[in-house]
Amino acid sequence: MNATQVLRGTPQPQEPSTWIAGCVLFVLGSVIINFAQILIRQSHVYQQSGGGGGGGCCGPGPARWRVGVGLFGAGDLLNLVALNLAAQSLLEGLGSVQFVSNLVFGSLVLKEQVRRRHLLSTALIVAGNVALVAYGDHRSEQVSLSRLQRLIA
Repeated sequence: MNATQVLRGTPQPQEPSTWIAGCVLFVLGSVIINFAQILIRQSHVYQQSGGGGGGGCCGPGPARWRVGVGLFGAGDLLNLVALNLAAQSLLEGLGSVQFVSNLVFGSLVLKEQVRRRHLLSTALIVAGNVALVAYGDHRSEQVSLSRLQRLIA
């Protein structure tokens, strides 16, 4: 990319492996974040049910909370890396995969009942994500600081 392209904010084509890696990392990060939220929720339920022993630092509740917070941070870091590999317009739509993972984790971990409407909405989310990746813009626009300042001014 030359300086003129940077100043104009010309979208740059990316290698397929780059944006595919970005998509995979973003989906993985989103699923990890969702699982972390489930763990944090479980720890709160454990504490509220009196299992925390007066708010102590040890036991399954606090340990689960710590793991959940750590996984949440790791998922966010994966998403940050993914945003450097693929266009934000492509990745943000893939964030809806959290609804799919929420259905899976809700039924497996929290023992919530899955209804037909949940399966239908999940199928629609998956179809939308496939369409987004297949037909979405895979280019990232590079904007320089000076161009950003001109756009704001």
